Amino acid sequence: MRFVEIIITALVVIAAVYILYKNLKKKSRGKCDCCSDVNCPHCTDKKKS
Repeated sequence: MRFVEIIITALVVIAAVYILYKNLKKKSRGKCDCCSDVNCPHCTDKKKS
């Protein structure tokens, strides 16, 4: 049973690191990383100004 808990924890950590990496990569390119929608209101406000 302990092995299953370790596997689940590892999967959660891997998913979190992947999302962090993806967001940092987008941010370094100057893209919006707050959501995946192309019509994000936060991103369109930044583009207008």
